Amino acid sequence: MASFWFDPWVNRMVLRDLFPNLSFLEAGIERDVKVADVWENGEWILPSLMTADMAHAWSLVRSVQFLFGQDDEIRWNYNASGKYSISFRYDAIRNRREKVFWRDLFWSKVVYSRLIFILWLAANNRLAVKQRLFSWGISLNLSCCFCGDFQESLATFVL
Repeated sequence: MASFWFDPWVNRMVLRDLFPNLSFLEAGIERDVKVADVWENGEWILPSLMTADMAHAWSLVRSVQFLFGQDDEIRWNYNASGKYSISFRYDAIRNRREKVFWRDLFWSKVVYSRLIFILWLAANNRLAVKQRLFSWGISLNLSCCFCGDFQESLATFVL
């Protein structure tokens, strides 16, 4: 049986996601209530005292039409090819972020994992070069260990 709050039965959306600020106590419908518990003899049994969020939620609920005389069924959302795949589902639920400029530089099959880690540290300014160690209070000679001319920083180390 479908959960009133946590299953996507209202236009394929979850009521709790649509109205995250609507409390169960305020709505008058408990957390574990099923859709069938608030549907009786072809009518919705919903609390009458309403806030603006409740009025909007209940109007969405009342817009749902049930097909009587047919068995319930589970439907998968398919990708463009018409087939279901785990990777398609994963892409649908994961949080997408903008790609960073250094992504293709690091995540290559040719690059070794140690080098990937060091490059990631450098890109995020977390590499422990002499200048950074000195800022932590560690006393040491700041000149570059390769050329001896410049103060060792991330820029001199990477370039």
